[in-house]
Amino acid sequence: MSGLSPKSMAAKYEAMQMAKQQAKTETVNRGSLPMSSTGMIGNILDMFHRTPEQIAASNAYQYEHLTFNSVSQYRPKQRQLQSVYSYDYATPTISSSIQIPLAFDFNSSSVVVDPSAIMPIVALVNPENTPLPSHMTSHTVSFGLPESITAQLPPTVLYDAVLNAIQSSMAELAPEHFSAVDISGDTFAKEVGATRAVKVYFGSQQSGEMIGKTLKYVTRSLQEYVDANPDKYPDGAALKTALAKAQLYNKGYQSADVGSLLQLIEAIGPISFNQINYYYLDSSDRLLAKQQRVNIGSDFMGSTTTMLNQVRYDKASFNRHALTPLLAQSFGPDATPPIDGNAWIAKQREKKTDYKRLAMHATTIKIAVSKVLIAVMSMVTIMTMAQTLSMRAELTMLKMI
Repeated sequence: MSGLSPKSMAAKYEAMQMAKQQAKTETVNRGSLPMSSTGMIGNILDMFHRTPEQIAASNAYQYEHLTFNSVSQYRPKQRQLQSVYSYDYATPTISSSIQIPLAFDFNSSSVVVDPSAIMPIVALVNPENTPLPSHMTSHTVSFGLPESITAQLPPTVLYDAVLNAIQSSMAELAPEHFSAVDISGDTFAKEVGATRAVKVYFGSQQSGEMIGKTLKYVTRSLQEYVDANPDKYPDGAALKTALAKAQLYNKGYQSADVGSLLQLIEAIGPISFNQINYYYLDSSDRLLAKQQRVNIGSDFMGSTTTMLNQVRYDKASFNRHALTPLLAQSFGPDATPPIDGNAWIAKQREKKTDYKRLAMHATTIKIAVSKVLIAVMSMVTIMTMAQTLSMRAELTMLKMI
């Protein structure tokens, strides 16, 4: 402290402030310069690019502890699919799980869902119209398509068209996409008891070709349905017009063109459409399980994320799955009937209409009260003026007397 003087301290402080001001001026000048397109693209790519440190941190703290699990029950004759999906994150110190039961019924054009996972968010946005768990007679809610939509195109027709289109498209895949693999060192194959496995590779070309063929088959099936029901779809009907345009597009492109389009997107964008599927079979060629690897990312992003999806089709795995009890509780024969979501929405609309009517009535009453008050005030004013004039007249007469 003995070597410091007020004069030297002031000089140093002045130099420090001058340096700060100069740095601010340089930043402003650089920011005012026009950014070239190359610089803008570079900045965008830098946003997607990930450093090795970021990748290591994501793997250590997120991906190694994150899993998506589901259990499903499919009834093809009834056109029903019932599932429970869960998002699970588990570490030695943190454990969380978000579970969502979801069921589709294409025969009745309805979907049943357990909204418990999103109710806290809905309560924050619209607390007045969000029921509490104690006020709900069931933990599931059903929603059905209105008749105005199902009358145009029954969901069962669209369901059958899409399902048949996927099967027909798969049947047309070239044999070179299928290959036998050695599963002697495959741990998953041992777990499911498979004796052999078939590998099916889907690159961007194959994926696009599948999409193109599926769209063509769906269009063809819907066109057959429309032609078989001319009374329901006269000339000028929306569905008939849309299918006519789709048929026109189908004549102008080949299914392989969609694959070329995906290849182009894959070449210039930070995405990959590569999928590797392994189908595990037993000695009688019965499907036991499926394993799928999907690669997401590219060199632009500086990393590639591999998603591993394992599906087991045997009944024993279904029975011992941790989510199976929730599936039975939500959609089993002893499950509580779901709340009618359409009726609930209609009731909320009626409430809003009633609120508007009450507001209109309140406004009318306020206007009427205001008019009455104005009239009363006017009468009081007139009477006051009359009394004042009368008093003045009486005083004038008294003065004259």
